[in-house]
Amino acid sequence: MNYQKYILRSLDLFVEGKGLKEFSFSFVHRELNEILWVDVSTDGEDVLVVSEGGHLYTPGVGGDSYTNWRWSIWSDGEESGQFMLDTNSVAEMIRVGAELSIELPEEYLPD
Repeated sequence: MNYQKYILRSLDLFVEGKGLKEFSFSFVHRELNEILWVDVSTDGEDVLVVSEGGHLYTPGVGGDSYTNWRWSIWSDGEESGQFMLDTNSVAEMIRVGAELSIELPEEYLPD
């Protein structure tokens, strides 16, 4: 099973109330002094988390990470935060060279 099918199957199970398979992936875009990302992950049981943030580095000052927003939903429908994902901004990140970073499950990590 490829990674895309794995994610879609996990989300189908979640919608059916049958739990989540563990996964974590991000779209990451690196600019001169900043890294931007959109992260999608699960705890492998009953919560799906989507967030957007970045890390800004200024020479002579240092770096700082930030989260623009974070949204979580549990299998019982309870939500935390506000879902603010702009799919156009993700598409733009990809268009200008964002990379897909797969963290979990390990069997799908690139060699």
